[in-house]
Amino acid sequence: MFKCLLAVLLMLINVSNQSDGFTNNRVNMNNEEIVTNNTVFNSNKYTQVENESNKDTNELVKIEEDFSFVCKDDNLELYINVKTLELRIRNIKTGYVWGSSFNTANEKLNKTWKSRVSSALWLTYYHKTKTKDEIKDDIISKVTVKIENNGFKAHCTFLESKIELDMNLSLKNGKINVSIPNDSIVESESNRISTLKVYPFFGACKATETENFLDGYTLIPDGSGALIRYRPTSQINKSTYTKSIYGNDYAFIKDSESNTIYNDSTISIPLIGFVHGVDKNASYVSVNDGDLYSRIISYEAGKLIDFYWTSFEFVYRVQYQRKTSKSTSVLFTQLEKNKFDIDICYSILSGKESNYVGIANSYGKELEFKNIDNKKSNIPIHVEYLNSEIEKRIIFDKSIPMTTTKQNIEITNDLLNNGINNISLGIRGFANKGYTASAPYYKNFNFKTGWNRGYKNLINYCKQQDINLFFNVDFQKGYKASRGFSKMRDLALMANSEEISGASYDFPYSYLSPDKSLKIFKNNLNFFNKNGMNSLCFESIADIIYSSYDSNNMIYLPNAKEYYKEMLNSVEYSSSFGTNKYVYDSVNELYNGPLYSSQVKMFTDTVPFVSLVLKNKINLFSGFINDFSSLKLETLRLIDYNIYPSVILTHKSSIDLMDTPSRKIVSSKYSAIKDSLIETYNYINDALKYVMNDSVIERKILASGVVKNTYSNHKVIYINYLNEPITYDGITIDAMSYKVGDAL
Repeated sequence: MFKCLLAVLLMLINVSNQSDGFTNNRVNMNNEEIVTNNTVFNSNKYTQVENESNKDTNELVKIEEDFSFVCKDDNLELYINVKTLELRIRNIKTGYVWGSSFNTANEKLNKTWKSRVSSALWLTYYHKTKTKDEIKDDIISKVTVKIENNGFKAHCTFLESKIELDMNLSLKNGKINVSIPNDSIVESESNRISTLKVYPFFGACKATETENFLDGYTLIPDGSGALIRYRPTSQINKSTYTKSIYGNDYAFIKDSESNTIYNDSTISIPLIGFVHGVDKNASYVSVNDGDLYSRIISYEAGKLIDFYWTSFEFVYRVQYQRKTSKSTSVLFTQLEKNKFDIDICYSILSGKESNYVGIANSYGKELEFKNIDNKKSNIPIHVEYLNSEIEKRIIFDKSIPMTTTKQNIEITNDLLNNGINNISLGIRGFANKGYTASAPYYKNFNFKTGWNRGYKNLINYCKQQDINLFFNVDFQKGYKASRGFSKMRDLALMANSEEISGASYDFPYSYLSPDKSLKIFKNNLNFFNKNGMNSLCFESIADIIYSSYDSNNMIYLPNAKEYYKEMLNSVEYSSSFGTNKYVYDSVNELYNGPLYSSQVKMFTDTVPFVSLVLKNKINLFSGFINDFSSLKLETLRLIDYNIYPSVILTHKSSIDLMDTPSRKIVSSKYSAIKDSLIETYNYINDALKYVMNDSVIERKILASGVVKNTYSNHKVIYINYLNEPITYDGITIDAMSYKVGDAL
């Protein structure tokens, strides 16, 4: 009775969520001018119309007399101040000058801030006293520079801490690389490095209460991507932003996983972009090495100084709490610094490439990927079957069958017969204990859903149909209800010696040390190979990476990355949930592609930056479309963002999941959602099938809620998020719909 009542309630909630919640606004059209007063589309949940004014030159950044010419190539000229290592980069094509600093002579800055702006490096360090470690700031006081043919090498000494390090800079093929070798850092016992910012004021621009001195924005790859447009300080909150690349390291920050619906967006690409005049001049700063220990910090103008500035900050040490009793704890400073080299690349763009689309396309060309095969005429869809789940019982937990292997084949056949012929399949819950509690033991098949014969038939069927069949596994977690790992020797530890742990509702787990994850995976590999399971989905490797601070077995983030990549490369086809850059060259597919940024106050726009980087390189799929709160709007966003659909299916009703960790799945029964699924797929396919193998070369916001995407094959897709039809380029796009056309 309780399950029935709960099911009815969830159905009512789901119906309510399908309502778009937007008022019915009139759209006035005058030739190509479209006006809407819908504030939702003017929010940072969407991309905004570009400012057409001509503030596209940073007057405070010039090549002054204290800068010396160093070198040039066909694209750039490089100048430095040999006393401070301040940088000036002149784009030969446009004459535009980029700088690591700006002229502070007439700015309202005290001596400390003027010194920070002119210093190439800005660090924080822990100063040891008799009672505690004090955190302090420091800048360069002395440099020794050796000019070379394509750049320079410098030895830097800091003012107060006396910390020393080497910094190397080179210009090659229109890009500037800055490196700081870890081995060059010299500390003292009383002064130990904490963080380091490299050229923190590169791309900075001024704004006052009444005026922004430059039109443009800073690009941050938060979630799908976000922009911070430059505006007068009277129009902003004067906020700050700090977020780690790839998320927090659980060894220092307690796992904050919860059962709430909202998941905070992460930064999955180590890049910052600067646009100074849209379609005029742009640059981006990307991290090639040191990204695992980096974070992005950003300040709006007026918060500390009258400038927008955004920078990478590299973390060598942090402080953490260690319990001394049940009620008390002591603050400890990380003793040994994180060991990594810093390698940063500065890229300069101009003209039509000078926007977030151009940055995405340029950066995507620099990266390595596995080859993808999109030779079919229709877009792919990822169909994930939940075959079994586990239910908590007083004495013995119970495996709940939801879909058998026979039903997997029947449903897939039905999809094929209905014209959906480009399918990627995923199976979660194939092991004996069901989906949630099996990890990390996968040496058997679930008896209730098919056992050995059933799964063998499913594997053979998929081979005959040329369908990639991914079996979902998780070797980062060890559930207390599972086996196949040592609860004494294989667990990851925080720096304070506590286990890194979490829970999926009633089922607790501990995170496994990354090296043990690889070992346990190899122990399961024989079972996978024996059964022809050549495609695996490693659940969260592309989303979560952490270190382990077991004093007898220290595993650092670079070690963890290599262990995980070895796992991904050990099978013919691999996939994962998440979009972290360190897996790009090792996976064929990625799931749960981000559709939104975290929408913090200082963001003005959400943009599809991550999906633009991955376009044509990795098949990127959405979260499950049967989980979408507003199917119509989010389907349009998939088309706008070039992300393929994904769905989770079961044969049985999701009512049977109410007492399991998968209770958040509201509607997954195939027979109930079949028609909607086929209709939604065809709707997306009828747009994206024309541009599967083509790049986006322009994304233009015609008005709030109206988008025009132009592709390299000269196809154009108009997306109208509004409640009224609009006409543009002589083409009418229905309300909350799209239209495919050819570029004029």
